[in-house]
Amino acid sequence: FKLTMLEEIDLSQNKIGFGIAKLSPWIKTLNLAQNSIADDVKKFNQLTSVKHLNLAYNRFFGEFQLSAGQLAYMKELNISHN
Repeated sequence: FKLTMLEEIDLSQNKIGFGIAKLSPWIKTLNLAQNSIADDVKKFNQLTSVKHLNLAYNRFFGEFQLSAGQLAYMKELNISHN
């Protein structure tokens, strides 16, 4: 399904496995902690409006390459235990 206006989503502590590329680029708060998601963290580069991003306790791999514009909006980033 498409939630194009969604700005905040908490899917923490689930066993989800979905296409991160399908998330709305307008999301401001995203919590995917404790899901055991194994995916390339580069897919989060498309989230241009994210302010709070929690990816802790998953199995993400790769390198973050957030732009200066993205980092200007970022208030909280948790990528621990990956």
